[in-house]
Amino acid sequence: MLHIQMKKRSEHAASAQERLRRIEGRHNPLIKQLRQAFSRSELTDSGDCPIEGFRIVEEAIRSGLRISAVFFRESAQDRAERLLPQIGAQVETLLLPDKLFDSLVPSESPQGVAALVRLNTFSLDDLIERQRGGSQRVQHACLVHMIATPFGCRPDEQFMLRDVRLHVSD
Repeated sequence: MLHIQMKKRSEHAASAQERLRRIEGRHNPLIKQLRQAFSRSELTDSGDCPIEGFRIVEEAIRSGLRISAVFFRESAQDRAERLLPQIGAQVETLLLPDKLFDSLVPSESPQGVAALVRLNTFSLDDLIERQRGGSQRVQHACLVHMIATPFGCRPDEQFMLRDVRLHVSD
């Protein structure tokens, strides 16, 4: 039984390695999109939002959000093995050297996984009606990033939207 489990785990790791495309340089278009989206605190030209962190990427996958690309830090391959079976085959999955990955994400202690996701769009009435939902956590993280970063904040998963006060006037 132990031999069968070890064989399955080995096969699982091998298939994960096959899906990951190794990128060494900064000139890859997806790398540029991720860097610009995080540094400018805005969506990519195609409307994708950058997210970083294992739980938030996992939540995006579970919520059924459209994911364009997932970026893994080389030293976080164990996380890649856990997430890859949940990610559609059409999604780009990239393996980056630690130093390159760290230069792309704003986190001071990166968790080793980031993604570009397409957010669902809602009307103001939809937002008021929705109290709880899976994809809200991901959309909340993107919104917080876009609000906080221009003010010099480095939001993490503990930063709450209730801490931000927006004033809308006519």
